[in-house]
Amino acid sequence: MSVFAADPGGAATDMTDDTLRQSKIVSPGLRLLWPLVRRKFEHSTSGPASDAARSSIVAATDETLTGRTGVVIGAQTKPVAPIRAAEDPEAIQAVRRLTEQHVPPAHVPDGVSN
Repeated sequence: MSVFAADPGGAATDMTDDTLRQSKIVSPGLRLLWPLVRRKFEHSTSGPASDAARSSIVAATDETLTGRTGVVIGAQTKPVAPIRAAEDPEAIQAVRRLTEQHVPPAHVPDGVSN
Protein backbone atom coordinates (compact mmCIF):
# COMPACT_ATOMS: atom_id res chain seq x y z
CA MET A 1 0.00 0.00 0.00
CA SER A 2 1.24 3.50 -0.80
CA VAL A 3 0.31 6.62 1.13
CA PHE A 4 0.90 10.12 -0.21
CA ALA A 5 0.17 13.63 0.92
CA ALA A 6 -0.50 16.50 -1.45
CA ASP A 7 0.14 20.08 -0.40
CA PRO A 8 -1.77 22.33 -2.78
CA GLY A 9 -0.49 25.53 -1.23
CA GLY A 10 -2.92 28.41 -1.01
CA ALA A 11 -5.55 29.14 -3.59
CA ALA A 12 -7.37 32.38 -4.26
CA THR A 13 -11.01 31.31 -4.51
CA ASP A 14 -14.51 32.65 -3.94
CA MET A 15 -14.43 30.81 -0.60
CA THR A 16 -11.36 32.84 0.39
CA ASP A 17 -13.16 36.04 -0.51
CA ASP A 18 -16.28 35.06 1.44
CA THR A 19 -14.27 33.97 4.50
CA LEU A 20 -12.33 37.21 4.57
CA ARG A 21 -15.54 39.23 4.57
CA GLN A 22 -16.79 37.65 7.82
CA SER A 23 -16.43 39.93 10.82
CA LYS A 24 -15.75 37.04 13.20
CA ILE A 25 -12.67 36.09 11.16
CA VAL A 26 -11.26 39.35 9.81
CA SER A 27 -11.23 42.83 11.26
CA PRO A 28 -13.27 45.53 9.47
CA GLY A 29 -10.10 47.38 8.42
CA LEU A 30 -8.66 44.35 6.68
CA ARG A 31 -12.01 43.62 5.03
CA LEU A 32 -11.91 47.10 3.48
CA LEU A 33 -8.37 46.50 2.25
CA TRP A 34 -9.08 42.99 0.96
CA PRO A 35 -9.53 44.00 -2.70
CA LEU A 36 -5.97 45.37 -2.62
CA VAL A 37 -4.57 42.56 -0.48
CA ARG A 38 -6.20 39.93 -2.70
CA ARG A 39 -3.93 40.79 -5.65
CA LYS A 40 -0.84 40.21 -3.48
CA PHE A 41 -2.42 37.05 -2.04
CA GLU A 42 -3.08 35.68 -5.54
CA HIS A 43 0.58 36.17 -6.49
CA SER A 44 1.83 34.46 -3.32
CA THR A 45 -0.40 31.38 -3.65
CA SER A 46 -0.61 28.55 -6.12
CA GLY A 47 -3.13 30.69 -7.98
CA PRO A 48 -6.66 29.61 -8.74
CA ALA A 49 -8.07 26.36 -7.35
CA SER A 50 -7.43 24.64 -10.68
CA ASP A 51 -3.68 25.24 -10.22
CA ALA A 52 -3.73 24.25 -6.55
CA ALA A 53 -5.37 20.94 -7.47
CA ARG A 54 -2.35 19.89 -9.54
CA SER A 55 -0.45 18.40 -6.57
CA SER A 56 -3.39 16.14 -5.71
CA ILE A 57 -3.74 15.04 -9.33
CA VAL A 58 -0.03 14.19 -9.52
CA ALA A 59 -0.19 12.23 -6.25
CA ALA A 60 -3.15 10.24 -7.58
CA THR A 61 -1.90 9.56 -11.09
CA ASP A 62 1.90 9.76 -11.39
CA GLU A 63 3.10 6.25 -12.21
CA THR A 64 6.66 7.08 -11.09
CA LEU A 65 5.33 7.07 -7.51
CA THR A 66 4.26 3.41 -7.76
CA GLY A 67 5.72 1.43 -4.89
CA ARG A 68 6.75 4.50 -2.92
CA THR A 69 5.06 5.68 0.25
CA GLY A 70 5.28 8.64 2.59
CA VAL A 71 5.85 11.05 -0.26
CA VAL A 72 4.64 14.64 0.00
CA ILE A 73 3.84 16.26 -3.34
CA GLY A 74 4.32 20.01 -2.98
CA ALA A 75 2.47 22.87 -4.61
CA GLN A 76 4.91 22.78 -7.56
CA THR A 77 3.97 19.09 -8.16
CA LYS A 78 7.38 17.78 -7.06
CA PRO A 79 8.19 15.68 -3.97
CA VAL A 80 9.13 17.87 -1.01
CA ALA A 81 10.38 17.17 2.50
CA PRO A 82 7.53 16.60 4.95
CA ILE A 83 7.12 18.95 7.89
CA ARG A 84 8.97 17.75 10.99
CA ALA A 85 5.75 16.81 12.81
CA ALA A 86 4.91 14.33 10.04
CA GLU A 87 7.99 12.32 10.97
CA ASP A 88 7.21 12.21 14.70
CA PRO A 89 6.74 8.52 15.68
CA GLU A 90 3.90 9.38 18.08
CA ALA A 91 2.05 11.35 15.38
CA ILE A 92 2.56 8.49 12.92
CA GLN A 93 1.09 5.98 15.37
CA ALA A 94 -1.86 8.28 16.16
CA VAL A 95 -2.66 8.63 12.44
CA ARG A 96 -2.34 4.86 11.96
CA ARG A 97 -4.72 4.19 14.88
CA LEU A 98 -7.29 6.68 13.55
CA THR A 99 -7.01 5.24 10.07
CA GLU A 100 -7.49 1.69 11.31
CA GLN A 101 -10.52 2.79 13.34
CA HIS A 102 -12.27 4.75 10.61
CA VAL A 103 -11.24 3.29 7.27
CA PRO A 104 -12.55 -0.13 6.29
CA PRO A 105 -9.77 -2.55 5.41
CA ALA A 106 -9.09 -2.62 1.69
CA HIS A 107 -9.02 -5.84 -0.24
CA VAL A 108 -5.39 -6.65 -0.89
CA PRO A 109 -4.68 -9.13 -3.70
CA ASP A 110 -2.80 -12.31 -2.77
CA GLY A 111 0.94 -11.81 -2.65
CA VAL A 112 0.76 -8.09 -1.90
CA SER A 113 1.50 -6.80 1.58
CA ASN A 114 0.35 -3.57 3.17
